[in-house]
Amino acid sequence: MEIQKLYDREKVNPMGGCLWSLLPLPILIGLYGVIQKPLTYLMNLSNDEINELSSFLFDTVVGSNGSNQIHIAEELFNRFSEVISNLPALADKLFLLDYRFLGINLAQTPQWNITQFDSMSWNNIGLFLIPIVSAGLAFLSMQISMKTNSTASNSDSPAAANTKSMMYTMPLVSLWIGFTLPAALGIYWIANNVFTMLQEFVAGKLLKKDFEAMKREQAERELREKEEEKERRRIAAENKAKAAAEGKKRQAVERKVSGDVLANSRVGIRAYARGRNYDPNRFGGVTPYRDPGSPVNEDEVEAALEAKGTPAPEIDSVPAELETPALEAVEPSVPVAEAAPAPSEQKAAGSGEYEAEEAEPSEEDED
Repeated sequence: MEIQKLYDREKVNPMGGCLWSLLPLPILIGLYGVIQKPLTYLMNLSNDEINELSSFLFDTVVGSNGSNQIHIAEELFNRFSEVISNLPALADKLFLLDYRFLGINLAQTPQWNITQFDSMSWNNIGLFLIPIVSAGLAFLSMQISMKTNSTASNSDSPAAANTKSMMYTMPLVSLWIGFTLPAALGIYWIANNVFTMLQEFVAGKLLKKDFEAMKREQAERELREKEEEKERRRIAAENKAKAAAEGKKRQAVERKVSGDVLANSRVGIRAYARGRNYDPNRFGGVTPYRDPGSPVNEDEVEAALEAKGTPAPEIDSVPAELETPALEAVEPSVPVAEAAPAPSEQKAAGSGEYEAEEAEPSEEDED
Protein backbone atom coordinates (compact mmCIF):
# COMPACT_ATOMS: atom_id res chain seq x y z
CA MET A 1 0.00 0.00 0.00
CA GLU A 2 2.80 2.42 0.85
CA ILE A 3 4.59 1.57 -2.40
CA GLN A 4 1.44 2.36 -4.39
CA LYS A 5 1.16 5.72 -2.59
CA LEU A 6 4.80 6.41 -3.49
CA TYR A 7 4.10 5.57 -7.16
CA ASP A 8 1.10 7.91 -7.15
CA ARG A 9 3.05 10.75 -5.52
CA GLU A 10 5.99 10.41 -7.92
CA LYS A 11 3.69 9.77 -10.93
CA VAL A 12 5.39 6.48 -11.77
CA ASN A 13 3.72 3.66 -13.69
CA PRO A 14 5.22 0.29 -12.63
CA MET A 15 4.28 -1.26 -15.99
CA GLY A 16 5.70 1.64 -18.00
CA GLY A 17 9.21 0.16 -18.23
CA CYS A 18 8.05 -3.37 -19.05
CA LEU A 19 6.67 -2.50 -22.48
CA TRP A 20 9.96 -1.15 -23.81
CA SER A 21 11.77 -4.23 -22.50
CA LEU A 22 9.33 -6.60 -24.22
CA LEU A 23 9.35 -4.86 -27.62
CA PRO A 24 12.81 -6.15 -28.70
CA LEU A 25 11.98 -9.76 -27.80
CA PRO A 26 10.24 -10.67 -31.11
CA ILE A 27 13.16 -9.15 -33.03
CA LEU A 28 15.71 -11.04 -30.94
CA ILE A 29 13.85 -14.34 -31.32
CA GLY A 30 13.66 -13.95 -35.10
CA LEU A 31 17.29 -12.82 -35.31
CA TYR A 32 18.42 -15.78 -33.23
CA GLY A 33 16.62 -18.22 -35.53
CA VAL A 34 18.11 -16.68 -38.68
CA ILE A 35 21.66 -16.68 -37.27
CA GLN A 36 21.37 -20.23 -35.96
CA LYS A 37 19.85 -21.71 -39.14
CA PRO A 38 21.09 -19.73 -42.16
CA LEU A 39 20.67 -22.66 -44.57
CA THR A 40 16.98 -22.97 -43.67
CA TYR A 41 15.95 -19.31 -43.55
CA LEU A 42 18.41 -17.68 -45.99
CA MET A 43 18.97 -20.44 -48.60
CA ASN A 44 15.57 -22.17 -48.18
CA LEU A 45 17.14 -25.64 -48.01
CA SER A 46 15.08 -28.56 -46.72
CA ASN A 47 16.37 -31.00 -44.11
CA ASP A 48 17.14 -33.61 -46.78
CA GLU A 49 19.12 -31.08 -48.81
CA ILE A 50 21.03 -29.98 -45.71
CA ASN A 51 21.85 -33.62 -44.91
CA GLU A 52 23.04 -34.17 -48.49
CA LEU A 53 25.26 -31.07 -48.31
CA SER A 54 26.72 -32.06 -44.93
CA SER A 55 27.41 -35.62 -46.21
CA PHE A 56 29.43 -34.18 -49.07
CA LEU A 57 31.36 -31.70 -46.94
CA PHE A 58 32.03 -33.87 -43.86
CA ASP A 59 31.42 -37.39 -45.23
CA THR A 60 28.67 -37.73 -42.60
CA VAL A 61 25.34 -36.23 -41.64
CA VAL A 62 25.95 -33.65 -38.92
CA GLY A 63 22.29 -32.63 -38.62
CA SER A 64 20.64 -29.25 -38.86
CA ASN A 65 20.06 -28.51 -35.17
CA GLY A 66 21.96 -26.17 -32.88
CA SER A 67 24.88 -24.38 -34.49
CA ASN A 68 25.59 -27.16 -37.00
CA GLN A 69 24.22 -25.12 -39.90
CA ILE A 70 26.72 -22.36 -39.08
CA HIS A 71 29.61 -24.81 -39.43
CA ILE A 72 28.13 -26.16 -42.67
CA ALA A 73 27.80 -22.61 -44.05
CA GLU A 74 31.38 -21.85 -43.04
CA GLU A 75 32.70 -24.96 -44.81
CA LEU A 76 30.50 -24.13 -47.82
CA PHE A 77 32.17 -20.72 -47.99
CA ASN A 78 35.62 -22.36 -48.12
CA ARG A 79 34.68 -25.05 -50.73
CA PHE A 80 31.94 -23.30 -52.65
CA SER A 81 33.24 -24.06 -56.19
CA GLU A 82 33.72 -27.73 -55.32
CA VAL A 83 30.19 -28.03 -53.94
CA ILE A 84 28.63 -26.38 -57.00
CA SER A 85 30.41 -28.76 -59.37
CA ASN A 86 29.48 -31.91 -57.39
CA LEU A 87 25.95 -30.93 -56.30
CA PRO A 88 24.40 -29.22 -59.35
CA ALA A 89 20.87 -29.78 -57.96
CA LEU A 90 21.62 -27.33 -55.17
CA ALA A 91 23.47 -24.80 -57.31
CA ASP A 92 20.42 -22.55 -57.71
CA LYS A 93 19.87 -22.26 -53.93
CA LEU A 94 23.43 -22.05 -52.65
CA PHE A 95 25.32 -18.77 -52.42
CA LEU A 96 28.35 -17.49 -50.59
CA LEU A 97 27.48 -16.61 -47.02
CA ASP A 98 30.36 -14.54 -45.73
CA TYR A 99 30.53 -14.23 -41.93
CA ARG A 100 33.62 -12.10 -42.03
CA PHE A 101 33.61 -8.63 -40.44
CA LEU A 102 36.79 -6.55 -40.36
CA GLY A 103 38.74 -9.63 -41.34
CA ILE A 104 37.26 -11.72 -38.48
CA ASN A 105 35.15 -14.81 -39.13
CA LEU A 106 32.13 -14.23 -36.87
CA ALA A 107 30.91 -17.80 -37.38
CA GLN A 108 33.79 -19.11 -35.29
CA THR A 109 33.70 -19.43 -31.51
CA PRO A 110 36.34 -17.36 -29.68
CA GLN A 111 39.07 -19.31 -27.89
CA TRP A 112 40.08 -18.01 -24.45
CA ASN A 113 43.27 -20.09 -24.27
CA ILE A 114 45.88 -18.25 -26.35
CA THR A 115 48.27 -21.23 -26.26
CA GLN A 116 45.83 -23.26 -28.38
CA PHE A 117 45.86 -20.80 -31.29
CA ASP A 118 47.10 -22.39 -34.53
CA SER A 119 48.62 -19.03 -35.44
CA MET A 120 48.72 -15.46 -34.10
CA SER A 121 46.62 -14.18 -37.00
CA TRP A 122 44.31 -11.20 -36.82
CA ASN A 123 41.31 -13.54 -37.04
CA ASN A 124 42.29 -15.41 -33.86
CA ILE A 125 43.29 -12.23 -31.99
CA GLY A 126 40.06 -10.49 -33.04
CA LEU A 127 37.97 -13.44 -31.87
CA PHE A 128 39.77 -13.33 -28.52
CA LEU A 129 39.15 -9.58 -28.08
CA ILE A 130 35.44 -9.55 -28.98
CA PRO A 131 34.14 -11.04 -25.65
CA ILE A 132 36.53 -8.85 -23.64
CA VAL A 133 35.45 -5.67 -25.42
CA SER A 134 31.80 -6.67 -25.03
CA ALA A 135 32.17 -7.17 -21.26
CA GLY A 136 34.10 -3.90 -20.86
CA LEU A 137 31.50 -1.89 -22.75
CA ALA A 138 28.73 -3.51 -20.68
CA PHE A 139 30.48 -2.40 -17.47
CA LEU A 140 30.99 1.13 -18.82
CA SER A 141 27.38 1.37 -20.01
CA MET A 142 26.06 0.40 -16.57
CA GLN A 143 28.33 2.95 -14.90
CA ILE A 144 26.96 5.72 -17.11
CA SER A 145 23.42 4.58 -16.36
CA MET A 146 24.11 4.73 -12.62
CA LYS A 147 25.45 8.27 -12.85
CA THR A 148 22.48 9.53 -14.84
CA ASN A 149 19.96 7.63 -12.75
CA SER A 150 18.48 9.65 -9.88
CA THR A 151 18.35 6.61 -7.58
CA ALA A 152 22.13 6.28 -7.74
CA SER A 153 22.58 9.47 -5.72
CA ASN A 154 21.51 7.59 -2.59
CA SER A 155 24.15 4.88 -2.23
CA ASP A 156 22.42 3.44 0.84
CA SER A 157 19.17 2.65 -0.96
CA PRO A 158 18.38 -0.99 -1.86
CA ALA A 159 17.99 -0.05 -5.54
CA ALA A 160 21.51 1.41 -5.65
CA ALA A 161 22.98 -1.68 -3.96
CA ASN A 162 21.18 -3.95 -6.43
CA THR A 163 22.39 -1.89 -9.39
CA LYS A 164 25.96 -1.99 -8.13
CA SER A 165 25.89 -5.78 -7.80
CA MET A 166 24.46 -6.11 -11.32
CA MET A 167 27.16 -3.78 -12.63
CA TYR A 168 29.79 -6.41 -11.77
CA THR A 169 27.74 -9.55 -12.40
CA MET A 170 26.38 -8.89 -15.89
CA PRO A 171 29.75 -8.13 -17.56
CA LEU A 172 31.17 -11.38 -16.15
CA VAL A 173 28.20 -13.32 -17.52
CA SER A 174 28.66 -11.58 -20.87
CA LEU A 175 32.35 -12.52 -20.87
CA TRP A 176 31.60 -16.20 -20.19
CA ILE A 177 28.87 -16.43 -22.85
CA GLY A 178 31.10 -14.63 -25.36
CA PHE A 179 33.66 -17.47 -25.22
CA THR A 180 31.02 -20.22 -25.62
CA LEU A 181 28.96 -18.94 -28.58
CA PRO A 182 29.93 -17.64 -32.04
CA ALA A 183 31.55 -14.23 -32.19
CA ALA A 184 28.51 -12.71 -33.96
CA LEU A 185 26.73 -12.57 -30.59
CA GLY A 186 29.62 -10.58 -29.11
CA ILE A 187 29.44 -8.09 -31.99
CA TYR A 188 25.72 -7.67 -31.34
CA TRP A 189 26.36 -6.94 -27.65
CA ILE A 190 29.10 -4.45 -28.51
CA ALA A 191 26.79 -2.56 -30.86
CA ASN A 192 24.00 -2.63 -28.27
CA ASN A 193 26.23 -1.23 -25.51
CA VAL A 194 27.57 1.54 -27.75
CA PHE A 195 24.04 2.54 -28.75
CA THR A 196 22.93 2.53 -25.09
CA MET A 197 25.80 4.83 -24.06
CA LEU A 198 25.02 7.25 -26.88
CA GLN A 199 21.37 7.23 -25.87
CA GLU A 200 22.23 8.01 -22.23
CA PHE A 201 24.59 10.80 -23.29
CA VAL A 202 22.13 12.47 -25.67
CA ALA A 203 19.20 12.09 -23.26
CA GLY A 204 21.30 13.54 -20.44
CA LYS A 205 22.18 16.61 -22.52
CA LEU A 206 18.66 17.20 -23.78
CA LEU A 207 16.85 16.48 -20.53
CA LYS A 208 19.41 17.96 -18.14
CA LYS A 209 17.27 21.02 -17.37
CA ASP A 210 14.21 18.87 -16.80
CA PHE A 211 16.18 16.59 -14.48
CA GLU A 212 17.49 19.55 -12.49
CA ALA A 213 14.01 21.07 -12.17
CA MET A 214 12.64 17.71 -11.09
CA LYS A 215 15.38 17.36 -8.46
CA ARG A 216 14.69 20.85 -7.11
CA GLU A 217 10.98 20.12 -6.92
CA GLN A 218 11.68 16.83 -5.19
CA ALA A 219 13.98 18.52 -2.65
CA GLU A 220 11.36 21.19 -1.93
CA ARG A 221 8.68 18.56 -1.51
CA GLU A 222 10.84 16.54 0.86
CA LEU A 223 11.61 19.68 2.90
CA ARG A 224 7.92 20.55 3.04
CA GLU A 225 7.03 17.03 4.14
CA LYS A 226 9.67 17.19 6.88
CA GLU A 227 8.26 20.50 8.14
CA GLU A 228 4.74 19.08 8.13
CA GLU A 229 5.93 16.03 10.01
CA LYS A 230 7.73 18.23 12.54
CA GLU A 231 4.59 20.35 13.04
CA ARG A 232 2.46 17.25 13.43
CA ARG A 233 4.80 15.88 16.08
CA ARG A 234 4.82 19.22 17.91
CA ILE A 235 1.01 19.34 18.01
CA ALA A 236 0.89 15.74 19.18
CA ALA A 237 3.40 16.52 21.96
CA GLU A 238 1.37 19.57 23.06
CA ASN A 239 -1.84 17.56 23.16
CA LYS A 240 -0.10 14.85 25.12
CA ALA A 241 1.30 17.37 27.63
CA LYS A 242 -2.11 19.04 27.96
CA ALA A 243 -3.78 15.71 28.59
CA ALA A 244 -1.16 14.84 31.20
CA ALA A 245 -1.64 18.22 32.94
CA GLU A 246 -5.41 17.80 32.97
CA GLY A 247 -4.98 14.32 34.39
CA LYS A 248 -2.74 15.60 37.18
CA LYS A 249 -5.20 18.43 37.92
CA ARG A 250 -8.08 16.01 38.07
CA GLN A 251 -6.14 13.74 40.38
CA ALA A 252 -5.36 16.70 42.65
CA VAL A 253 -9.04 17.67 42.78
CA GLU A 254 -9.98 14.12 43.58
CA ARG A 255 -7.46 14.03 46.39
CA LYS A 256 -8.93 17.25 47.86
CA VAL A 257 -12.45 15.90 47.87
CA SER A 258 -13.30 14.42 51.27
CA GLY A 259 -14.61 10.97 51.76
CA ASP A 260 -18.02 12.24 52.90
CA VAL A 261 -18.52 14.17 49.66
CA LEU A 262 -17.55 11.11 47.63
CA ALA A 263 -20.00 9.02 49.62
CA ASN A 264 -22.80 11.56 49.12
CA SER A 265 -22.02 11.85 45.39
CA ARG A 266 -22.13 8.12 44.74
CA VAL A 267 -25.25 6.49 43.34
CA GLY A 268 -24.82 2.76 43.14
CA ILE A 269 -21.66 1.92 41.19
CA ARG A 270 -21.40 5.43 39.74
CA ALA A 271 -18.89 7.24 41.93
CA TYR A 272 -19.69 10.81 40.78
CA ALA A 273 -23.32 10.51 39.72
CA ARG A 274 -24.32 13.72 41.62
CA GLY A 275 -21.13 15.58 40.75
CA ARG A 276 -17.58 15.67 42.06
CA ASN A 277 -18.29 18.62 44.42
CA TYR A 278 -21.74 17.56 45.53
CA ASP A 279 -22.62 18.91 49.02
CA PRO A 280 -26.03 18.04 50.43
CA ASN A 281 -25.77 20.91 52.98
CA ARG A 282 -24.83 23.60 50.49
CA PHE A 283 -28.18 25.38 50.90
CA GLY A 284 -28.61 24.87 54.68
CA GLY A 285 -29.35 21.24 54.74
CA VAL A 286 -32.70 19.57 54.70
CA THR A 287 -35.53 21.84 55.91
CA PRO A 288 -37.60 20.00 58.52
CA TYR A 289 -41.30 19.74 57.92
CA ARG A 290 -43.50 22.24 59.69
CA ASP A 291 -47.23 22.10 59.95
CA PRO A 292 -48.72 25.23 58.37
CA GLY A 293 -51.48 25.26 61.01
CA SER A 294 -49.11 25.31 63.99
CA PRO A 295 -48.81 28.62 65.98
CA VAL A 296 -45.94 30.94 65.10
CA ASN A 297 -43.23 31.33 67.71
CA GLU A 298 -42.85 35.09 68.01
CA ASP A 299 -39.56 34.83 69.87
CA GLU A 300 -37.95 32.91 67.01
CA VAL A 301 -39.23 35.42 64.46
CA GLU A 302 -37.89 38.36 66.45
CA ALA A 303 -34.54 36.62 66.89
CA ALA A 304 -34.31 35.99 63.15
CA LEU A 305 -35.14 39.58 62.31
CA GLU A 306 -32.65 40.93 64.83
CA ALA A 307 -30.00 38.66 63.28
CA LYS A 308 -30.69 40.27 59.90
CA GLY A 309 -30.63 43.77 61.45
CA THR A 310 -34.30 44.55 60.81
CA PRO A 311 -36.48 45.53 63.77
CA ALA A 312 -39.51 43.40 64.29
CA PRO A 313 -42.85 45.11 63.45
CA GLU A 314 -45.11 45.93 66.40
CA ILE A 315 -48.39 44.19 65.76
CA ASP A 316 -50.96 42.86 68.05
CA SER A 317 -50.86 39.24 67.59
CA VAL A 318 -53.48 36.97 68.89
CA PRO A 319 -52.30 33.58 69.70
CA ALA A 320 -53.85 31.25 67.32
CA GLU A 321 -55.74 28.44 68.67
CA LEU A 322 -54.87 25.01 67.73
CA GLU A 323 -57.16 24.18 64.92
CA THR A 324 -58.54 20.77 65.06
CA PRO A 325 -60.74 19.42 62.40
CA ALA A 326 -64.38 19.23 63.58
CA LEU A 327 -66.03 15.92 63.57
CA GLU A 328 -69.09 15.96 61.38
CA ALA A 329 -72.14 14.11 62.65
CA VAL A 330 -72.96 11.23 60.53
CA GLU A 331 -76.60 10.18 60.34
CA PRO A 332 -77.25 6.53 60.71
CA SER A 333 -78.03 4.92 57.47
CA VAL A 334 -81.57 3.59 57.07
CA PRO A 335 -81.70 0.17 55.65
CA VAL A 336 -83.59 0.07 52.40
CA ALA A 337 -86.52 -2.29 52.38
CA GLU A 338 -85.86 -5.20 50.25
CA ALA A 339 -88.16 -5.66 47.33
CA ALA A 340 -90.64 -8.45 47.61
CA PRO A 341 -89.55 -11.33 45.60
CA ALA A 342 -91.64 -12.32 42.64
CA PRO A 343 -93.93 -15.21 43.04
CA SER A 344 -91.74 -18.15 43.00
CA GLU A 345 -92.34 -20.84 40.61
CA GLN A 346 -92.63 -24.14 42.21
CA LYS A 347 -92.16 -27.32 40.48
CA ALA A 348 -95.08 -29.72 40.59
CA ALA A 349 -94.16 -32.84 42.39
CA GLY A 350 -95.71 -35.35 40.13
CA SER A 351 -96.18 -33.75 36.73
CA GLY A 352 -93.05 -31.53 36.60
CA GLU A 353 -95.11 -28.37 35.84
CA TYR A 354 -94.67 -25.04 37.58
CA GLU A 355 -97.51 -23.47 39.51
CA ALA A 356 -97.56 -19.75 40.33
CA GLU A 357 -98.57 -18.84 43.88
CA GLU A 358 -101.38 -16.35 44.11
CA ALA A 359 -100.64 -13.21 46.09
CA GLU A 360 -102.88 -12.40 49.03
CA PRO A 361 -105.26 -9.51 48.33
CA SER A 362 -104.43 -6.25 50.12
CA GLU A 363 -106.87 -3.98 52.01
CA GLU A 364 -107.16 -1.60 49.05
CA ASP A 365 -108.20 -4.44 46.85
CA GLU A 366 -110.86 -5.44 49.37
CA ASP A 367 -112.33 -1.98 49.33
